[in-house]
Amino acid sequence: EDSVADGSRENELVGSDRADWKKEADKPRRASRRADAALLEEEAGESPILLQCESCGRNFASDRLERHMSICTKRASKKRKPFGPSAERIKLQEVAQAEELVRQNEKAKKKPTWQQQHEAFQFALKTASAISAGESPPADLPAVEDTRTPCPHCGRKFASDVAERHIPKCPMAKGGNKTSPVTGNRRAGKSPASHDATAPVHSMKQGSHHSAVNSKLTAPR
Repeated sequence: EDSVADGSRENELVGSDRADWKKEADKPRRASRRADAALLEEEAGESPILLQCESCGRNFASDRLERHMSICTKRASKKRKPFGPSAERIKLQEVAQAEELVRQNEKAKKKPTWQQQHEAFQFALKTASAISAGESPPADLPAVEDTRTPCPHCGRKFASDVAERHIPKCPMAKGGNKTSPVTGNRRAGKSPASHDATAPVHSMKQGSHHSAVNSKLTAPR
């Protein structure tokens, strides 16, 4: 019984020491928390005025705004160069835009076909009226530009949309036995040599027949 009582007293002493140690250890933490709370109260009581940056739109205290704006303005003035796939994509877009601009300028300078034909008709009327009135005809009008697309197989010319349909289906490209309207020659098929190959045989047969007839006529009776 005495030993049990002594053990319980030792446990009580150890437990009290632990509690005292925890209290001592928690004192710095409590002090820091109090200091932080006091600092927050001071900052809340001061309520500093925030000013907005003109470059990025963020808000800063008055004593820090000037320094921030000097750095922010420099960053805004320096344009970041693209790199990697985005840089290549931007280059391709710029090239495509430049080519499209050139095409638009050329199209704007070039007169449409109907306008050229109208000018040619007006020129013909002026020329006829000048000749009938005994006056000298006006200067020559430039010829109407042919904007049709020629077929590489048959040589015929079509409008651009019609040529796109005709060229893949052109019979001359497939080797058909059709005469070209441009050259007048027959294309693929049976070659003329195949027909000429029988000519010597036919002539030989005719020659042998004539020689046999002549020999009968000239033979003595």
